[in-house]
Amino acid sequence: MYKVDYHIHSEFSGDSEENLEEIVKKSIELQLDEIAITDHLEYDLLYIDWDKWTLDLDAYKNKVLSLQEKYKKSIIIKYGIEIGVQPETSKYLESIVDKYDFDFVIASNHAINKIDLASGLLQRGKTRYEL
Repeated sequence: MYKVDYHIHSEFSGDSEENLEEIVKKSIELQLDEIAITDHLEYDLLYIDWDKWTLDLDAYKNKVLSLQEKYKKSIIIKYGIEIGVQPETSKYLESIVDKYDFDFVIASNHAINKIDLASGLLQRGKTRYEL
């Protein structure tokens, strides 16, 4: 059986503190054949801690590419991204995807009207039917 994980976040992503090289080592230990590192790129959201959620795209790319080279005999590492898509940010995000030439892209919707769903602000004071 061919084993893969194509949804992995590292210390480059706002929702993880895991060291990227340690992730690769653990993936090898688990005998995965392929992984895709898909750290978050969020853009133009309200009420978000941008210091935590700003993805340094150049540093991220350099780190993933260096690990691809270092571990190429042990595991396939795909250079990916998870982008938070909103209608008003699609052109900007398309330009990023084109510029950085990712192997794998996850397009997710993490917000409504620029408000992050995880913040709880949209849900406040509403029933699940109202929401």
